[in-house]
Amino acid sequence: MCTLILYYRCRDDWPLLVAGNRDERLDRPAQAPRALPGKLRRWAGIDKEANGTWLGLNAAGTIVGLTNAARSMRDSSLRSRGKLVLDILKEPSATAAAEALSDIEDSTYNPFQIIVADARYAFLGTFDTTMRVEPLPEGVHVLTNAAPGDPEEPRRAEVLRLLGVEGPPEGKSVEDLQRILSRHAPVPERSVCLHRPVFGTRSASLIGIGGKRAPLYLHAEGPPCRTPFRDLSPRRSEFKTTAPSGGKLRAAARNRRSPAAKPTTKKRAPRSRRIHA
Repeated sequence: MCTLILYYRCRDDWPLLVAGNRDERLDRPAQAPRALPGKLRRWAGIDKEANGTWLGLNAAGTIVGLTNAARSMRDSSLRSRGKLVLDILKEPSATAAAEALSDIEDSTYNPFQIIVADARYAFLGTFDTTMRVEPLPEGVHVLTNAAPGDPEEPRRAEVLRLLGVEGPPEGKSVEDLQRILSRHAPVPERSVCLHRPVFGTRSASLIGIGGKRAPLYLHAEGPPCRTPFRDLSPRRSEFKTTAPSGGKLRAAARNRRSPAAKPTTKKRAPRSRRIHA
């Protein structure tokens, strides 16, 4: 996954909404999102080469999405980052998922960035050779392969520009986000939907959590500029949200641990309507 747009507690219709494109080698085999077996049901696509995933939802209402962090060399002996996403999707809440991320051992994976979120909490994890997990404020967040907040990253700049066209970003409809995922730019580095001879945008997904409503899961199994989105939303009967597990987090707060080492559930900042790059 190379572009992720996260709406966290800033929309009335979907308290949590994630839109993203997966950019990958064109010859790398993959399966479209489907229900996966397990104690806690998960919905995710599968990369058949490494048997992991890039984005998924579980029946407790947690969404997990990962982007590879840019690095000139990749160590093929390290564990698949996509398998980590499948592991984290087994956690019953965003806070439990953040705790699991914080326990990752050093030098286990190639660099990545990961978002874990439910309707109550959201976290950003970054891994180079060590894991760092931080809570995210309410608002709109955009993640690509570049370092979070990198002002020089052209694709993030293009997504932020498109989100701000014709009104506030919070007002963008699901259809608007589908069009943003489909956008090309005169400069290829700014294109959200990427086309290259051996590498490009393989698929696009939008996942929403809306309180007591059934979740939304729309997926285009191909470049979204020419592939229609199919509705793969789970039935409401398959979906059961649970309150975040906070026992270990409260203990960490009492011990005054840094949120970078262990995420905490301290009082959230006031609701923000800003775009967070």
